[in-house]
Amino acid sequence: MPDWLPRFYTAAARIDARPLTAEEMPEHVFEALIEGRIGEIDLEEIDETVPIEEPEISFAETRPGLAQRPLRALALARLCRALPTAEDLARWLAPGAITVIACRPAGLAGDLAIVLAQLIEAEHPTRKLNLVCSSGRATAPETKPLDAVAGFWKDALAEGGGAHLLILGDAAQLPRRMARLLPPVLQFGPPDREVVAAALSLGDPGPLVGDCALPPDAALARLDADAWRLALRLPDLAGRAAELRRLTDVAVGARDAGPVLEDLCLDGPVAAAARRLVADIAAWREGRIAWSQMTRSLLIHGEPGTGKTWLARAVAGSAGLPLVTASLAEWQAAGHLGDMLREMRAAFARARSNAPCVLILDELDAAGSRASGDRHAVSYRAQVIAGLLQELDGVLGLEGVLVLATTNDARAIDPALLRPGRIDRVLALPRPSPAAVRAILARLVAALPGAARGAITGADLDRLSRRAAGRSPAELDAALREAQSRAREAGRAVAAGDIAAALGLGREDPAVLSRVAVHEAGHAVMLHCTGRGRITGARIGMGGGHVAVEDLPLLETRAGLEDQLACCLAGRAAEELILGAPTTGAGGGAASDLGRATQLAAEIERGYGLGAGLLWQADPGAALATDPTLAMRVEAHLQRALRHARATLIAERPRLEALTARLLAERVIEGDPFAAPRTAPAAARWGAEAGADVAAVTAPAAGGPTGPAGTEARHDGA
Repeated sequence: MPDWLPRFYTAAARIDARPLTAEEMPEHVFEALIEGRIGEIDLEEIDETVPIEEPEISFAETRPGLAQRPLRALALARLCRALPTAEDLARWLAPGAITVIACRPAGLAGDLAIVLAQLIEAEHPTRKLNLVCSSGRATAPETKPLDAVAGFWKDALAEGGGAHLLILGDAAQLPRRMARLLPPVLQFGPPDREVVAAALSLGDPGPLVGDCALPPDAALARLDADAWRLALRLPDLAGRAAELRRLTDVAVGARDAGPVLEDLCLDGPVAAAARRLVADIAAWREGRIAWSQMTRSLLIHGEPGTGKTWLARAVAGSAGLPLVTASLAEWQAAGHLGDMLREMRAAFARARSNAPCVLILDELDAAGSRASGDRHAVSYRAQVIAGLLQELDGVLGLEGVLVLATTNDARAIDPALLRPGRIDRVLALPRPSPAAVRAILARLVAALPGAARGAITGADLDRLSRRAAGRSPAELDAALREAQSRAREAGRAVAAGDIAAALGLGREDPAVLSRVAVHEAGHAVMLHCTGRGRITGARIGMGGGHVAVEDLPLLETRAGLEDQLACCLAGRAAEELILGAPTTGAGGGAASDLGRATQLAAEIERGYGLGAGLLWQADPGAALATDPTLAMRVEAHLQRALRHARATLIAERPRLEALTARLLAERVIEGDPFAAPRTAPAAARWGAEAGADVAAVTAPAAGGPTGPAGTEARHDGA
């Protein structure tokens, strides 16, 4: 039994034992009493008006008043859990005390106000309290919410008097200046199973099992006030529970039930951060922490297909919050600048009206950056960013709106948007680890219809996940759909070979695998020798390879950046040393080894002032095509880095060959391959697309030594 439950039963008995008020008494009985016409009414109608001694409280002996008003019983249960002793309530009633409560859902605030007034009258009848409710059936029903708040504020500022208590249906009703001056708002979150069970037990103390079982807390949190009134109108326990289950199913369907965190097979720091965020939301809704004490905005960045938006939806699903989605592309599609800003304001207005909720801002990088070297549409971009800053400041100043933004490129976002207070935290969502790939495949296979599933064994999943390591969740999901199509065409169930074919896992070429292993071993050995971060995993496959690194230095010297360049080119140097010549695997695109090394060398010269001069350029990489002097200096950096890598690998050739052999044998190594055997391997963090060429250590953003991408480094190569 929860610790607060005896307090609830005691409070219920005290409320039910006091005389009826005019609000509760039938109007004709009240008028007869006032006018002295007591003989005209049935005495049974006023039996409840006679005060009685407080009864001995037991689980089944509570008087029936609140049992017949389940919404008020629900409000009392929530109140008693927040104030488990009478002394807790007394603190609210101390002379001059000011208390502000936000009630969710808003439509139940009136019931909370009535029950609180009844409990105070029963337990502290001499205390003076200014009680105002700004939503639902308030103490002054004809008063508009904002008028009620303004009146409360005026009374609270007056000298002398008793305590002041304001019940809000929505914390957003508080003007910002008032919210800053008042004590933190206490959150009365949506009813959960514990308080519902307590409230319903007043009428029927039987167990809530079988036909009387209640929906999960996350489902109950989706119900609005009308749904609660509709469910609890029924007289019996089984009927109320059944109606709650029906209405939660309706609420889930109406809000397009999405994933929860358990569906995503996440691991690593991003999973831990998401779980903490959901736990903090639950604590805030229960009033255990203030909104100001938790993270209120996140930016999730990563490659296309890693599931950034899906993660944001899963946070909302796990927290039981409604979802408001918006994207820069949708706003821009509305028309000219005025139309775009109108759509932006409308999206934030939806979030405010749906609070508490999760607001997803997709493609945040589309707003651009005022620090960009691109001078096209500078005025348009500046006004869009200014509007976005204004709206973010407005919504983050309210309680109950959690902002989750997503982007493929965090470095393209204006620094003013990324500062704490607007974006509290930046999280990298990497590609899944091998263990996560297997879990995703297992979940996708289990979701196939029984006739289509076939006989895919655990050994099949082990082989598939080993070969598909580094594939994104989107790629895996698309592969399962393609595998089903292949199986339908052949008129049979899905086989492991269908999934392998859909993933492009064809025949393995030993020569290609050997070259990829040499390349990735070169990166790993150079990283180990230079101390450039902590290696957390390595993998190879026909589509390429990857070495994952964490804990990079926060500030860099020129020597550190030159080591970083050598790590970028160590895969190419290893191929030259072991196989006699490099291949195209070290180059190709901007994300390749050579592409990243070239960009970093240009930034050494024209971004960080650590080269031959102090001249700064917004995009030094773009200047290479028009500045021969810069191109010569960058080429010199690259040649020195390649010589440094080659010399290191010659000295470490036994270590290089041993790691190459291990990669060929195991394909996937989790943890530091050079750690002592007794060291428990850390879970690898995967970042680059399988099939991509080498992704060198992430170059720092122009805004700082590490940029918003954090401290993860990535290496891929063919």
